[in-house]
Amino acid sequence: MNWTFNRKETIEAAASTIRAHGQRLDVLINNAAIVDCGGRPSGTVDFSVVQRVMETNFFGHTGRYSAMLPLLKEAPAPRIVNVV
Repeated sequence: MNWTFNRKETIEAAASTIRAHGQRLDVLINNAAIVDCGGRPSGTVDFSVVQRVMETNFFGHTGRYSAMLPLLKEAPAPRIVNVV
């Protein structure tokens, strides 16, 4: 299964789909991250860019962990892999 996770509804739907099919989750691979300086010079901040980056890189990961942890706990040897 391959989903794009940056919204709570999408994350919860993915966890529900896995559970509905009677599946467990053995491995959660986090490889979603973005880097975006917004084309601005160093030292300047575009808060809309910062917000988008934080939604993907922090809140997206946190939401995935929260939603998928109950499924991971059912696996005999669960793993979380962060790709950086």
